[in-house]
Amino acid sequence: MKNSKNHYQNIFLIDDDRLFIVKYHKIFTNLVQYVNIEFSMSAATALVKLEDLHTKSRFPELITLDWNLRMGGGELFLEKFEQQFAHLYPNTKVLVISGMAREIAAAKQADYPFVIDVLPKPVSMKELSQIL
Repeated sequence: MKNSKNHYQNIFLIDDDRLFIVKYHKIFTNLVQYVNIEFSMSAATALVKLEDLHTKSRFPELITLDWNLRMGGGELFLEKFEQQFAHLYPNTKVLVISGMAREIAAAKQADYPFVIDVLPKPVSMKELSQIL
């Protein structure tokens, strides 16, 4: 099933649920060949890690973002990403994944053009393959 439309080689998962990270790491590995996957469990550490990836020239092409992070939510991350990185990496896309997908979908995509979709949690391999 390694026939993705886009060729995301660097993917960054932001979620505070370890099981989600493990599950989606496996899904992305099955969907995209030769993928490098990084992860963070909070918005604050994600922003620090993105700065590090920027310095190493390994900035992700795709970021998945859990909206309901316990330590700094999705809204905070999107605001900081827009301020710090969106202009430097206009091709980087953010995929928001949330149990509240319907409530936030329209507003967030309108506010942040780099948000490609808002999907309900849990996301299936089929849904992710359609995005990729």
